[in-house]
Amino acid sequence: MFCLQSSAGILLLAAVPALGQGVQGGMSVRNPWHGFEAGSWVILQEKKTLNGKVSVTKFKDVIAKYDGDVPILARTPEVNGQFGDPGKTHGSRPGGLPAESQIVARRQETVTIGDRKVPCAVVEYTVENTAKDFKAKLVFWSNDEQKIPYREIPSSAGNPPALLGDVIRAEYAYHYQGASVKYTIEVVDLAKAVRIGDRDLTCVQECIVFEEKAKDKSFSGKGFRWLSAAVPGHEVRFLLEGVSNGAKVEVERVVSTLSAPSGRNECRIPSHR
Repeated sequence: MFCLQSSAGILLLAAVPALGQGVQGGMSVRNPWHGFEAGSWVILQEKKTLNGKVSVTKFKDVIAKYDGDVPILARTPEVNGQFGDPGKTHGSRPGGLPAESQIVARRQETVTIGDRKVPCAVVEYTVENTAKDFKAKLVFWSNDEQKIPYREIPSSAGNPPALLGDVIRAEYAYHYQGASVKYTIEVVDLAKAVRIGDRDLTCVQECIVFEEKAKDKSFSGKGFRWLSAAVPGHEVRFLLEGVSNGAKVEVERVVSTLSAPSGRNECRIPSHR
């Protein structure tokens, strides 16, 4: 999972407080690559446009190995049409989850997805440390009949909050020593068709609206991502349009090829005929 700022070559916030690392919903390993065999990979093409200047890159992400239950990834850029041996490996900490003690409100609401009315349990969390000028608010809209692929709120603020499979909407607001972020993530389609090569995937489509500010830097805009539990990393396609420090930014990233052998969770991609 990529943060929006990394996609645009921008990082506004770093070394800031993180949400809790507790386990909720029986999910102890919160990583969109978990469950795929070592050796599984995706090839992604990314097109970035900054004030009209376009760059296109292609890279291969592969699960090099597992450290216990944690997948260790390696990224290899395409050079002269070829991908070399996997380079430096990296792991990632699990997405943050707030503690039960940080709940400040509960309620019931109905969310509309297309022509469907989805009843949701809404839980609101607040974390605050006035001495450090820090405050975070996180709200989840959840429906336990949904099984959305694991993903995270792609924020650069602290540890990106985890979005478990029953979450169909989330709002995240974060303030720390003059820097702030606001994110709204919502599912807009539960069965959107996306083609990868000669294969059709049925994906969950999400809309992401965001705003980040830090000192003399700012980044805001809107994006969409398409998710599938059959694809290593879960992200099939990603689009973003925004403004970074007054410059127009566009990012398009899509999986062009993948290999996901059956294994830990028997992930297979159905071929289109």
